[in-house]
Amino acid sequence: MESVITDDLRLSWEDFVEDNYNATETNRILGAVDWDAWIYQPGLPPVHLDFTTVESNSSVALADAYIQLAGKSSPDNFTQFNDYYSNLKVIFLERLAI
Repeated sequence: MESVITDDLRLSWEDFVEDNYNATETNRILGAVDWDAWIYQPGLPPVHLDFTTVESNSSVALADAYIQLAGKSSPDNFTQFNDYYSNLKVIFLERLAI
């Protein structure tokens, strides 16, 4: 096993982009990456990633509906919670805890 240095990583990534995209897209993609910010600057990466989905937004909306009703009743679509997979239930419960 061999360590990868930054230059090798960058060259491999650039080769990948060039092999998989046309010239216009390649130039746009390669020009959009600020390698100095990603590699040398302290702190979090310079890109904010948004992992929300239609399902996660639905989970938040259901929790908000419960909050709005203040314990007086349940929202009309309360049974939707039963079909949520575990991560959506976590999103729902965390929203209630706010």
